[in-house]
Amino acid sequence: MKGIGMRSPYRVGLAGGAVLLVMALFVGYLSSATIGKAHYTGYLEHTAGLRVSEDVQVAGVSVGEITGISLDDKKVRIEFTVDKKIRLGSRTTAAVKVATLLGTHYLEIDPTGPGALNHSTIPLAQTSVPFNLQDVIEDAGTSLQQYDSKKLSQSFTVMADALRGTPEATRRALIGVSDLSKVAADRSEQMRTLLASARAVTGELARNSKEIITLLKQSNL
Repeated sequence: MKGIGMRSPYRVGLAGGAVLLVMALFVGYLSSATIGKAHYTGYLEHTAGLRVSEDVQVAGVSVGEITGISLDDKKVRIEFTVDKKIRLGSRTTAAVKVATLLGTHYLEIDPTGPGALNHSTIPLAQTSVPFNLQDVIEDAGTSLQQYDSKKLSQSFTVMADALRGTPEATRRALIGVSDLSKVAADRSEQMRTLLASARAVTGELARNSKEIITLLKQSNL
């Protein structure tokens, strides 16, 4: 009897500890569970700075959050939640937007179209991301090559001379633009070299994209 009495408080303590552990796990689950949320998938050209836990918004109202971001071949796969009461039609679109100057972002959802999303997934053709640096470099290089910078400078100078009778501030502004175009003309060859080098770098990155993706997956693991 004495041995049983000695063991009883020990067993009670173990049982109590187990109950407390189960309760703690249950409370943790409730705090992290997305009750009342539907899960969706989307594909982006690139992340555009979007991060896990950032908002998902519809018409400026927060309706969910980003729960996962991963590489999927040459696309970015994002997992996110949306309130179940919001129906996402077959033509629903998604766009990455900049929330603040500090670099936070959000995913803007436009729930349109009949029916529902196929496999609860927004395809790449129905998503958009902010303009990226590679696009800027390539477009700038193409545009610069289409114009004769010296003739452009001369045209601004002629315009400034023709408007000598206008108010002083306007004339000085045009002269300033003319001076700026002259600088661009003097540096045009250097700018072309810079843009050509930038295109070469981006081309090299594109050719080795599979190796880079593999490296990123390994670093993620």
